[in-house]
Amino acid sequence: MAVKFTLIRHGESIDNLKNLWAGWKDATLSNHGMFQAECLASSLASTPFTEIYASDLKRALLTAQALQSSQLSRLASILDPTTSTPTSVLAPPPPKLHITELLREQHFGAGEGKPFVSKDPELSLHAHYAKGKFPALYGRSERFPGGESLCEVRARAERAVDEVLWGYISQLQEEFKAGEEKEVHVAVVSHGIFIPELIMALLKCGGEEVADIKNYRGMKNTAWSRVVVNVVKDEHGAAVVTQDGKPKLKVAVTSINRHEHLDKLVRQKGGIGRVAYDPGQKDIRAFFAGEGKAKRKEKGKPY
Repeated sequence: MAVKFTLIRHGESIDNLKNLWAGWKDATLSNHGMFQAECLASSLASTPFTEIYASDLKRALLTAQALQSSQLSRLASILDPTTSTPTSVLAPPPPKLHITELLREQHFGAGEGKPFVSKDPELSLHAHYAKGKFPALYGRSERFPGGESLCEVRARAERAVDEVLWGYISQLQEEFKAGEEKEVHVAVVSHGIFIPELIMALLKCGGEEVADIKNYRGMKNTAWSRVVVNVVKDEHGAAVVTQDGKPKLKVAVTSINRHEHLDKLVRQKGGIGRVAYDPGQKDIRAFFAGEGKAKRKEKGKPY
C-alpha cells in the first residue's frame, strides 16, 4: 500500500527554443514538444493513474491532456470481446484532470519574456533592471521585480502539497489504520524549476533530513521523476505511530529525470518542429511525421 506521485515536466515550448525567461508567460508547445508529450503518454499508457493534476499554463496543460487521452485509450481497449463490457468491471474509472495555478513555474516578474544575459560585474542588479536586462539569479531569496524568489516557489510548493496532494497521503494513513490495501498513483504535470521544489516539499512530509535539491534539477522536457509515500512499519508489520497518533510516513524518490521515451524521437526537418503546435494543423504534423509519404503513394495508384 502506497501513494505514488509521478512528477512530469511539460513538453518543449516555443519559448524553450528562444532562451527567454519564461515562467508565467503562457507559451504553447512547439510541434516537437507535442510529439514529446505523445511519446510520454504512450510510454505511460499502461500505468493506471488515479488522478492527473496540471499547471494551468498551456505547455503543461497540453502535456497533461495527452497523458489523459492515453489513459482513456487504454481503458477503452480493456473490453471483453464477447460482451463489450469492461473487464474486471473492472477497469478503474478514467483519471480526472485537475488544473491549478499552484503548479505554475517560477514567476519572473519584469523579466518575463526577456532574454537571458550575462551579468556585467560593473553593474548592480538594479542597474541591469533599469536597462531592461535580467541576468541569472543565484541566491534563493533573490527575485526579479514583481517576480518570485526560489524561497517563495518552495512556499508555493508546500501549499500545493497541503492543498492538493496531502489528501491522498492522509487517506493512506487512515486506510492503513483500517487495514485496507489500496494503491493510489497521481500524475502531476508541471515545470522544470517548480518540480524540484515540489519534491523537496514532499520529502519534508517524511520528517527526515532530505537530499540536496540539485539532485532533482535539470529535467528534460517530458521527463518524469517519482516520489513514493509509504507507512513505516515495525518488525511485526504494525504502523509506527507519531506523537499525534498518526502512522509515520516514509517518503522516497524512486526515479529521477526518466526520459527514455524520447530515445527514438527525432526533430522534424525544415523547421516544422520549432513551430507552435496548432491542433488544427494535425494533418501537417502527420505529414512530417512520415504519414505524408504513405498518402502520396496511395494517391498515385492507378486503381
